[in-house]
Amino acid sequence: MREHLRGKSDHLEMEYQLHHRDGSVRWFLSCGRVLRDELGRPSHWVGFDWGASEGWLREEELELARKKYATLFHRSPVPIALATYPEGRSTSDSTRAAA
Repeated sequence: MREHLRGKSDHLEMEYQLHHRDGSVRWFLSCGRVLRDELGRPSHWVGFDWGASEGWLREEELELARKKYATLFHRSPVPIALATYPEGRSTSDSTRAAA
């Protein structure tokens, strides 16, 4: 935000969280730009704030699922191979070292 207020960018996109009085955390996305007065000083903000908690929750759940899957895949006592369909090319092999 400081860089935008200093005139170093045309627009601003910023993610932030607020703590609701019920104890939950709400995520927001702000997009817009600062309008300046005749002396070049910031005078108004034009843009929008979007409540994006649901999207962040889904993203966090997806990341958790990816981590669980990777752990199961790489620690499996039996070999697991993933392949593309219909080509049948191997894309992953649990016997390879985890990256």
